[in-house]
Amino acid sequence: MGDIRGALETAYRRQSGRAMPEGMAEVLSAHVAHETARGERMFNFNFGGIKGKSPSGTTARYLTTEVLDGKHKKLVDGFRAYPNATEGAEDYLALLGDRYPQALAQAQRGDVTGFAAALKQQRYFTADLADYTRALHAHASEAAATGTRGRAQGTSYLFGHELAREGLRLDGVQDAALPTSLEVARVMGVMSSLAARIGAPIADDGPTPTARRTG
Repeated sequence: MGDIRGALETAYRRQSGRAMPEGMAEVLSAHVAHETARGERMFNFNFGGIKGKSPSGTTARYLTTEVLDGKHKKLVDGFRAYPNATEGAEDYLALLGDRYPQALAQAQRGDVTGFAAALKQQRYFTADLADYTRALHAHASEAAATGTRGRAQGTSYLFGHELAREGLRLDGVQDAALPTSLEVARVMGVMSSLAARIGAPIADDGPTPTARRTG
């Protein structure tokens, strides 16, 4: 599905007509890597954990963690959603240019510390500045040392348990037990065995399927 750095470089070239300045790709790649766990927690190609609606008007709601009054709290919020990595990267760069120009200027200089400080000043994130800055430097150093770029993804299953519990809560179900990995494997096995039977003719005297609500 492409990689984070490649998508950012392509988006920047399309918007500006030139290549990214030296060091800028490392700063922005580190930022996206931090916000999305190296792309593994990137939902719907949202490069920066940007809240609200995308330019096309799409949004996705899922569980997230914010630092409020010095405490980590989990809440469900709406985040911009995109159909592909290109649109996600372009909107991420556009957002930095429109709302966080000082941070973007620091990124263009290749200044990780200045970039983090500018984002904090303009309330991009709620975490501690020192912790955030250290994380960005770590991601930048790792990328430089290993060449790791990270994947730009549309979906992720890492928050599966948290999302499932939140879905149950929203449905009014409290303290419900979630399926274990073994139970899920069993269900998938049954579905696989039944796949070949899908679309098979049903005898005229057979039972009539009962409609069930999904979603």
